[in-house]
Amino acid sequence: MSDYIDKTAARRAALAPCNKCWKESGKTPVCDGCKLYGVAQAIDRIPAADVRPVVLCRDCKYWFNAPVADGFNSCELDALIRHEDFFCAAGGGRGRKAMKKHELKILPQYFQAVWSGIKTFELRKDDRDYQRGDILVLREWDGEKYTGSAICVKVTYILQNAEKYGLKDGYIIMGIRHLEAADMREES
Repeated sequence: MSDYIDKTAARRAALAPCNKCWKESGKTPVCDGCKLYGVAQAIDRIPAADVRPVVLCRDCKYWFNAPVADGFNSCELDALIRHEDFFCAAGGGRGRKAMKKHELKILPQYFQAVWSGIKTFELRKDDRDYQRGDILVLREWDGEKYTGSAICVKVTYILQNAEKYGLKDGYIIMGIRHLEAADMREES
């Protein structure tokens, strides 16, 4: 496998010993006679490869830390289940997450309907700034305690401000897609 370097970083390293050849922009030499300027020009002529940095899923900013199996979690970017050692070019390092995780109680009859795939929506009070792409961790609640069962779903659609169609003000209906073990796959 080839090693790839960032051209700007290589150029900066070549010109670093010669302070006269490096302006704030990092691209404009002051003296044309400098031998290091020739090195920087040679770096500029090297063809660029179309590559992206890759990271392990466990180090990605889209890694959703809600284990569904040993070493497997959900990717917030595409809602697929992946192993933590999978490589991805979409992530980059840890940073601000675009999507949120919401842990919610759900009664057994509704939990079973979501689990089976019959219920593909959630009616909720609009009190958490839900957004399309958010992850809901639906934890089964029997009215007194958690049962220990949970399922992760991704919000695919949000219906709100539809009072004239019967949706009470302050409530939303979220379209959801649940994440299953069948979504687990290693992509090469």
